[in-house]
Amino acid sequence: MASQLAFKSRIASTASLEKIFNAQEMIASSHIAKARQVAMDAKPYADAIFDAVQAVVAHGHISHPIVSKEENNPRVAVLALTSDRGMAGPYTSSIIRETEGLLARLDSAGKQPELYVYGRRGVTYYKYRNRDIVRTWEGDTDKPGVEVADSISNALLDAYTRPASEGGVSELYIVYTEFINMVVQKVRVLRMLPVEL
Repeated sequence: MASQLAFKSRIASTASLEKIFNAQEMIASSHIAKARQVAMDAKPYADAIFDAVQAVVAHGHISHPIVSKEENNPRVAVLALTSDRGMAGPYTSSIIRETEGLLARLDSAGKQPELYVYGRRGVTYYKYRNRDIVRTWEGDTDKPGVEVADSISNALLDAYTRPASEGGVSELYIVYTEFINMVVQKVRVLRMLPVEL
């Protein structure tokens, strides 16, 4: 009789867990839908800004650091955009794998890559491997805001506009994922500065 009560208790607790898991799934689906909408809403603006900068650079004779930089400066900034938590599937590992490949290619080309990392998982990975990191940003990858974007852009622009004699960099690369759909996100490496013609 006691074993029958134990079975009933287990069945009841399993049913209770099922309700909890279903609620968590609904919450996660809601968050994913909101994040997808934010990403999709921002994409046309980002593409338009990038296209406008490319057009200005391609059709104008501009002598500005965003177009050309000192050729004899081997320092290069690399920004890896990772996550804070490990619940993002292969997101962070894909970013880190691509970043490692980029760092190796830059090293073999005689460059001196300087690493900037956004996201706790990337910071933990590189600190564990004793890799020098110039600057990190952690704790807000779930809801990145304008303040974080401003902090990152200011740090990278400062490094880029600083003269080589003061530790400035000659190029800026960003390693990120491009959202294709819920199943496919492609890792991309973009040379942001100097702007390529």
